[in-house]
Amino acid sequence: MPIEPIIDPTAWDPDRIEIPLAEIRLINQQRGTFEHLDGILRLDLEKKIAVGVRHIRKDAFWVPDHVPGRHLLPGVLMLEALAQLWSYYYHRAWQEGVG
Repeated sequence: MPIEPIIDPTAWDPDRIEIPLAEIRLINQQRGTFEHLDGILRLDLEKKIAVGVRHIRKDAFWVPDHVPGRHLLPGVLMLEALAQLWSYYYHRAWQEGVG
């Protein structure tokens, strides 16, 4: 039996960014090849929802060698993107006093 997703990924347009990278950089310190979050599509501190986006570029350092011909984002980089999204969410929630 499939697990019901928390959010419907098809409900979010990856090109409609609510919080751009420049604003994320005010909180997160990662730069260059270690920025794994390109924007935040939705941030709702009251509902405890954050939806981030990472656009995969053909020139990313891992593309030539990680599953050649089928550019799958490595799991460890997925986790890093999630950690960066959570870092932003946590700091914003703390700043706004939302628990």
